[in-house]
Amino acid sequence: MKILSVFHNIYLTQEDVANLVDMQDVHVIGASLPVWFYKGTTSEPAEEVFCKYTLTNNKEHQPIKTEKDGYIINLPQLPEDYTPTPRLTDDEWRELSAIDQMEWYDNHPTPMSANNLKSVRDGGGEYLHFKEYSKIKRNNKVVTIIHVVEIRTKEWLMNSFN
Repeated sequence: MKILSVFHNIYLTQEDVANLVDMQDVHVIGASLPVWFYKGTTSEPAEEVFCKYTLTNNKEHQPIKTEKDGYIINLPQLPEDYTPTPRLTDDEWRELSAIDQMEWYDNHPTPMSANNLKSVRDGGGEYLHFKEYSKIKRNNKVVTIIHVVEIRTKEWLMNSFN
């Protein structure tokens, strides 16, 4: 079976993040890295392809779509029955050991959504990472496609240069 793995790197401004959180589409340039796998052989070394991305934040799930010059990617959504876990006070948090803090996070996961892209100050992490799997038929053969999407803020990118 042939497998196409596409790694997407996208960086957003704070304005882009605010628009996505407000359910508005965002159009940006990003980089994709497509790699083919077939019977132990890959197309490595892969070449980065700069392309256009339309990011959406629609409630209804939509698979990643390929366009002539890029991709349309709908962000993951919070489940309808999701209720945020009450936060611990600073004093309660400080009383926990490092192991207890890690366990607390493991036991209180936050589903992925556009909110993950918000600044830390606003309750986000300035980061969103997710995968999507699909299959298509090409030349009478099934091809598995794995999209790995990583979205960060441009501030994170700029700080990484220091």
